[in-house]
Amino acid sequence: MLNGRYMAVKFFWSVLFFCLLYSGALAQPTLLDSLQQELKGAKEDQNKVLLLIRIGQEYEQTDLEKAKSLYRQARALGHKIGYPETEVKFIGNYTFALNMQGRLDSSLYWNLKAIKEAEKLKNNEQIAKAYFNTGTSYQYLSDYQSAAEYYQKGLTYFEK
Repeated sequence: MLNGRYMAVKFFWSVLFFCLLYSGALAQPTLLDSLQQELKGAKEDQNKVLLLIRIGQEYEQTDLEKAKSLYRQARALGHKIGYPETEVKFIGNYTFALNMQGRLDSSLYWNLKAIKEAEKLKNNEQIAKAYFNTGTSYQYLSDYQSAAEYYQKGLTYFEK
């Protein structure tokens, strides 16, 4: 009889522990919580621009409008402080959200703009990414010939 009670009590505490664990009572703060806490004390500089983008990326899985809002905030701050990579980083992330929303024509528009912005920076990695993102836009629009052309152009910049 004592063994049966011991097993019942052990089972009860095990169930209670797992219920608390899954309810979040014992869970560690999420990455999103940590990033948002970091944002509260961030200075208005390049790091804050990148932090806003990182937080936006976390929201891509749950709230695309919130992600896009954070990308627009990053863009505004980046322009305000004169961060040169603002536009290409904004577009690269913003168009992901547009694609997820099925706004493929808008995404293509922005990705074509990103190529021009990346070329102004003379940064081969950013140019390559812009070409690849544009290729992806064409692929989503079922224009496979254009997609292949843009992927190929992007590859040449990655190889430089």
